[in-house]
Amino acid sequence: MAFNMLLLDDQSSLIKISVSVHRLNTFREGALYELSGFDFTRSNNHFKLYILGEVCDIRTTYNDHSQTTQRLMVNDRVDKDATVCVSVFDSLAELLHKRLEAGVVHPKVMIETNINPKFIGGRLHLNATSGNHFILTMRLSTRQ
Repeated sequence: MAFNMLLLDDQSSLIKISVSVHRLNTFREGALYELSGFDFTRSNNHFKLYILGEVCDIRTTYNDHSQTTQRLMVNDRVDKDATVCVSVFDSLAELLHKRLEAGVVHPKVMIETNINPKFIGGRLHLNATSGNHFILTMRLSTRQ
């Protein structure tokens, strides 16, 4: 079992890492660490896509019977001309909907991890599963 984190390196590249639960007690929340002497492993890129994009549209479908969120669709602008549609269903849709509702202002940036990509009609569609993580933020600082 491991704890998954997203790191930002000095080249502004996003890196997903997994830390063994046995090493978690060595890290403190809010502290800054320099990492060295770590191992890389291959990942199946077909099922491990990371999307960083500006949230431009959110649509929700409710289940009338249980009054819960059945489906949530988020359109993320990843480039000037490219938009990605992320579909989230059932309990994961309800969880993400609650996180989005908790914020007074809609988040500007959303990072989705472990997404299963599909091309439909020439557009990229992403279907979320229980292994997905969504990181939401209102601020994004850029640097060159």
